[in-house]
Amino acid sequence: MQNNVRHFIGYLLTMEPSDQTPWPAMPSFSGARARRGAELFKTAFWMGMAVLFSVGISQLR
Repeated sequence: MQNNVRHFIGYLLTMEPSDQTPWPAMPSFSGARARRGAELFKTAFWMGMAVLFSVGISQLR
């Protein structure tokens, strides 16, 4: 179970499925557009995480 979680987190970070992932790879478009999309998604994802984190911290005060 924890191994799956680690793989999933790695999948979110890199957007590349490892060999042992039970879920399918992201649909691959061609070349640069796909990479830019993945970068955008990663950036948006981490921005969202940071916002949620800071909101959570401010709620605790």
